[in-house]
Amino acid sequence: MENFSLDENGKIDANSIDLNDLRIFTYVAILGSFSAAAEELNIHKSSVSRSIARLEKILNTPLLLRTTRKVRLSKAGAVVKERGAEMLQRIDDTLGYVGSLSLKPQGPLTVCVSTELFLTAAMRNHIGFQFLNSCTGVQLQLNITSDDSALKAETTDIAITSRSHLGSSHLTSMGHWLCASPEYIERRGRPFFATDLDRHDFIFNNSGGINSNPLSATGSVISKRLHARATTNDVEIFQSFVLQGLGIGCFPAYICEPLMQENLLIRVLPDIMLPQLEIHISYPSKRVKAPAVRAFSHILKSNLPPAPSPRL
Repeated sequence: MENFSLDENGKIDANSIDLNDLRIFTYVAILGSFSAAAEELNIHKSSVSRSIARLEKILNTPLLLRTTRKVRLSKAGAVVKERGAEMLQRIDDTLGYVGSLSLKPQGPLTVCVSTELFLTAAMRNHIGFQFLNSCTGVQLQLNITSDDSALKAETTDIAITSRSHLGSSHLTSMGHWLCASPEYIERRGRPFFATDLDRHDFIFNNSGGINSNPLSATGSVISKRLHARATTNDVEIFQSFVLQGLGIGCFPAYICEPLMQENLLIRVLPDIMLPQLEIHISYPSKRVKAPAVRAFSHILKSNLPPAPSPRL
């Protein structure tokens, strides 16, 4: 009968093992390879072997079934993987995203961000900047893209999109606002009712989401009469056209707010309730526990505004 140390609650007893050995075993179990775990952790393969051997000796049972081509988990190994990952997750959550064992984020990291999220400026000025400053050992490849295949590719470590799918996690929700420049409002007048919109020009962003026709998602018949002065799939062109007074545009609220504070945009018809912009994160490469992936995810979440509270 397999014999491994459990506490009174049936969890692995952290006092009986070296947590660094447990972390290394978890990497091997997830990646299915000693070499892959060593590369991910930036340690020698021999160090991985010694950690596994120590852990198996303490638990008095084999955890891995080795063959010439791959590594499989024993029954005990599957239990240790599940409970060990749970324990390490709790520790990491408590001590911070870098982890409790000073494993520094390093190596290549590929992040793909959907263009429709308007996160280019945030990546440039906040998220990407903070990440590269704090994780000097990481080589970041940051792609702003509308290509669904890139967002789902196994070579992508982190994908940030507006679409939920199996394996993705919801990060936050953002409101959409209709905005125009002060110049446009001065020239064309400010709409006070939804029925006024059929006499105005719109700039549509067809990179995704609701921006190609902001009122269509509300079921309003007014949406059929909106006049598209210009349509583009480039977020920067879309924003520039609106800021230059060429028409009304539909933006995520977190884009509008700083521009409104600088008197570059004016919100129109705030009572029109447009659908929320949902932001989701997924990990196509399955490297979710890699230090670089965890570090970027932490910085991303800390820089996104929280989801708005539901209205009472």
